[in-house]
Amino acid sequence: MNLKNISSIILNISLKVVIYMVLIGVLYFCGNRAYEFGREVFSEAGVEAPPGREVTVTLPEGVSNKQLAQILKKDGLIDNIYIFYVQAYLYECKPVAGEYVLNTSYNAEKLIETISSVPKKEEKETKKNKKKEKETKAKKTKKE
Repeated sequence: MNLKNISSIILNISLKVVIYMVLIGVLYFCGNRAYEFGREVFSEAGVEAPPGREVTVTLPEGVSNKQLAQILKKDGLIDNIYIFYVQAYLYECKPVAGEYVLNTSYNAEKLIETISSVPKKEEKETKKNKKKEKETKAKKTKKE
């Protein structure tokens, strides 16, 4: 073997080693980011430690999960819009319009559970209205 062949083999092996090292580095970086993302998505922690602070949030009619994430970020209830967006998808969030009192110590699951139900204030008003309607119907049927 001559010097040219030996240097060609050494260069070829060196190039392969460098490519493998870069590939391993990229895989490590991507794996680490994926782990961190998953840990944040399934984290049980709120933005603040209990007892936290209460924040009143008003959701408009037809709010999307992306808009919801932006509202909650603005009010200091979540840290990351994209993480919450994924959590909302996983927990099948269907926001209901209304006014909510939320706490900064709530985790994403609690926030989504609360936002996906009718606000207590509106729930009480709806029950009162239904009760009044029943009473009115009962009075009308008695008159007839």
